Amino acid sequence: MSLKQISEEINCSQTAIRKWLIQAQEAGQIEKTIFERKDYSRRPYTPEDKALAIQLRRDHGLPAEEIVAQVGCSLPTARRWLKEAKELGELEKVQVRRRRKDKSETAQD
Repeated sequence: MSLKQISEEINCSQTAIRKWLIQAQEAGQIEKTIFERKDYSRRPYTPEDKALAIQLRRDHGLPAEEIVAQVGCSLPTARRWLKEAKELGELEKVQVRRRRKDKSETAQD
């Protein structure tokens, strides 16, 4: 039975059930829970990643969507870095390139 099924069966949150199971494990009442938190860790971004994102915007005018592809970060992270850089004056008067429509898109318009 999954944690979700248990929570629906007894009308209680999954978080509360997980907490109870971990408490029971720590008290020695049960040996091991299978409902321990998953590791959602990701590669931590380095200062170099952030510097590259800012450099790509400053030197090449790349939009955040293209920076994501180059740096390998999420779109919200890239946007946050660029916003911080702009607030610190690192990106003054940068003209952001817009994606050009290719010929097939232009023909449809």
